[in-house]
Amino acid sequence: MNNFADFHANRVGEVSAGYLSRNTSSEYIPFYNHLLFLSEQSIIEEQVKKFLQNTLPRQIRPVAEYEQYLLKKSSRPVYDLYACFQPFNESLKALYPFFSFLKKNLKKGDIILNLWDRSGWISSLLCGIFPDQQVVSTWEGNKDVLGYSGYHYWFRHQENFRILFTEDYSHLPFADHTVGAVIGYDFFHRTNQVKLLRELERITRQDSVMIFPHIHLSNSEPEPFFERGCQQYHGTDYARSFEKRDAGFGRKTSVFSEPELFLFNDFHGEKPCSVPDTPDYNALVINLPAGKDPDLLPFFVEASVDNAYAMVNPLIKIEYSFGKTRLDPGSFGGNLKKLLERHPVYLERIKKAVDLNLDEDSLKLLFLAAQVYPLKAIREHLQLSEPVFTRYIQEYEEAGLLHVVPVNESGIRLQNFLMNQNYRFPAKEQTLAALWQRACSFFPERVFLTDTEDDSVYTYENADEIVQLIGSTLAGKGLKKGDRVLIYGKQSPEGVFLFLSCMLLGIVVIPLNEGLAGEAVSTVLTRTRPGLCFLGHREMEEQGHLFSREEVVLFDEGDKQSPHRLFSDWIEENSIPVEYPSTEPEDDCVILFTSGSTGLPKGIPVSHGRLFRSGELMSKRFDWGEEDRFISMGNLGSMSGLRNSVVVPLFKGSATVINAYPNLLVLGELIQKYEVSILGANPALLSHLVTHQEHFRSCLKPVKKVLCTGNNLPGSLKRSFNDLFGLQIMNYYGLTETTGICIAEAPGELNDEDNFLGYPVGCIAQVVDVNGRVLGPDEAGELRVFSENLFDHYLHNTDESLLKNGWLYTGDTALIREDGSVKLIGRNSDIYKTKDEQLVYLSAVESFLKNKPEIKDACVILRGSDDLVIFISGDIPGKAVREGVKEKFNLVIPDEKIIFRESLPYNSQGKIDRNLL
Repeated sequence: MNNFADFHANRVGEVSAGYLSRNTSSEYIPFYNHLLFLSEQSIIEEQVKKFLQNTLPRQIRPVAEYEQYLLKKSSRPVYDLYACFQPFNESLKALYPFFSFLKKNLKKGDIILNLWDRSGWISSLLCGIFPDQQVVSTWEGNKDVLGYSGYHYWFRHQENFRILFTEDYSHLPFADHTVGAVIGYDFFHRTNQVKLLRELERITRQDSVMIFPHIHLSNSEPEPFFERGCQQYHGTDYARSFEKRDAGFGRKTSVFSEPELFLFNDFHGEKPCSVPDTPDYNALVINLPAGKDPDLLPFFVEASVDNAYAMVNPLIKIEYSFGKTRLDPGSFGGNLKKLLERHPVYLERIKKAVDLNLDEDSLKLLFLAAQVYPLKAIREHLQLSEPVFTRYIQEYEEAGLLHVVPVNESGIRLQNFLMNQNYRFPAKEQTLAALWQRACSFFPERVFLTDTEDDSVYTYENADEIVQLIGSTLAGKGLKKGDRVLIYGKQSPEGVFLFLSCMLLGIVVIPLNEGLAGEAVSTVLTRTRPGLCFLGHREMEEQGHLFSREEVVLFDEGDKQSPHRLFSDWIEENSIPVEYPSTEPEDDCVILFTSGSTGLPKGIPVSHGRLFRSGELMSKRFDWGEEDRFISMGNLGSMSGLRNSVVVPLFKGSATVINAYPNLLVLGELIQKYEVSILGANPALLSHLVTHQEHFRSCLKPVKKVLCTGNNLPGSLKRSFNDLFGLQIMNYYGLTETTGICIAEAPGELNDEDNFLGYPVGCIAQVVDVNGRVLGPDEAGELRVFSENLFDHYLHNTDESLLKNGWLYTGDTALIREDGSVKLIGRNSDIYKTKDEQLVYLSAVESFLKNKPEIKDACVILRGSDDLVIFISGDIPGKAVREGVKEKFNLVIPDEKIIFRESLPYNSQGKIDRNLL
């Protein structure tokens, strides 16, 4: 790196730091990987060393720290309009017709100097369009959109890129006549043009091309008027000024209207020509060798390019639930009007993208593009032929709904973050193994688990030591990637650590809820054939005979003794050094069992990527913070118990309180003692808290958020809970087949309507009729879901699949309102037809009854086709129940079909056990 003429050829991406010395002077310039700090150059070598050793480490955040900053910023969006809209606007698109010309005129290894790139987007774009050239960008220092840390983080793996930080363009670090092309977007009117041109003429080759897009002209004022600032000259002044210089260098200059270039590129209109006295107020100036005319061609990236991505236009609101598009007034924090006033030509451009009717494949394509999947992966996922897929892409590119770009994954993630402030983890890092390792690296001293049984506290660092030891023991027993381990018992730290060890080894975990029936356990064992089983003492005592063929280890539970091997003894056996395998997002991590139509459980394999993203959705939707402590009544055998207790905390370094006492009366004491801030619950638990409000009122003071899933949630319960405790119940909805959460309420948006679910989260939610036709707002039908987190098969490929053409049909009846919110009505199987052919949803009857203050709990069951039975817990006469449902639903229920119970039975997942009733 001693020769500045050759520095562009050095590899980047390797960790290296030092300084360069100029060949022509005694100046030293510090560098760190692909970052070159011209603003810190000095003739004193020791001063440069001091900058590298002392100053720079404080100014460049480590990757882990910067990622945490991005995650925090995601939860508190602040939009930079310049950066948000840059890939789509006419200012940048005016450059596009010159790309084909540049590709023909540049040689392999040529330097492209990209001046003044504050957001990184032009750098990403040029690196993708010109992979055989070296892109060298400049920015003014450690400020604005990216700064030192941002350029280090987002571009550390971009091989053909360097960034020069400088405010002085009078002497750039290139040897004479070594630069092949110069692009100065939004820059020429900001600097001393004479000094800049003098230096560019020194460093560029005779055959180089210099392009200055988006120059502010004084030819006319914008309409409506807005202040643009910087130096403004007439286009003819630019033409005359360059003409004098060009004569001595054998070059020529053209001044193009920026809107004309944009319209030519995006609408294939008449080919523009140089018009210095254009009536437009922005222009592109190009300087190139005399006798060489650019062959202007509209530039689009072919959809078949394997590495291409597509960005969804952030100005357009896609109503996925109804298959329509419209302008989104809320774009960029409500700044749409201001943005379009500054880009009047673009207002005409997006008219083609508004009021479109989108079919199923279009919606799926757009949804996956917004999740930053490459086009090739989207086409394969949708199973579309290349011609059909290309036609979709071309149609929506021409409409301005999509923009196809050949950038790498980091570049598309960066721009999507700038547009919507949503940080997307790299695809390869979406595994639980990577998530755990990342959490231990980021938060070693933070508390990860607290065990209420013995007040044990485990930091992430402590926990990782145990996880590593368990992993070593598992490997010593011969277990390897793809093998299966069963965990059956109450939630415990040992179970959590065991689960995490399996994630690192690629072992698939089968977690079962405690108290599962013997026949169900036997079915699970037969279908999964685990290599090792870990049980609680109660499970061993009651169902140990079922595990006669499996190797069994018992979890330690206080002072309990057993003739069987205990976990604490087992963990010290056969431990060996272990090398963890590579884990992919597509690899299975758990098999969760849910009730099937036959009454026996059906297994649902869940991949690392799906469980990772489900945890990420929970973390973002409910704004999980690093100081939060979560407690749940569930255990590892349910999606919410596993994900919320183990996976979600890892994103922010928060803690989980392991509830060793499922007794509800003890819950309040645990919340108070361990300062629990997030409570995971179901309607039954919340109803219990309301009923015993005097006991729990002071206990719930540490709680900041209450998350609810499970049965139907009555509005009266939400109102009562909010009135009594001052807390909003945030409902969320999901099936094991959707990897949990796919619809959820948002913090701060209190809605006390019965069975209100919230808004789609990370999915497309639609309501359809029996023929699959998408229904409009407020029309009731079956709820179906499309997302990247849908399961793909049941264990042993049972024929009960809910998947049809990529949609998961939930079996729930719902309606979607015009604002996109979802209200649950009932299960398709819970519809009762009265004698006068009226349809009644049993869940609606349940909600009606639960809203009565005298009723603690209610369940309505249909036995056969016409035997309706109501189970009641509460102090209310049967006559009042009978008359109430008669008046409300026109249902005639005989007295013997209204059955009173002291309490209704619930299973371990917090749902009423209808089989017992």
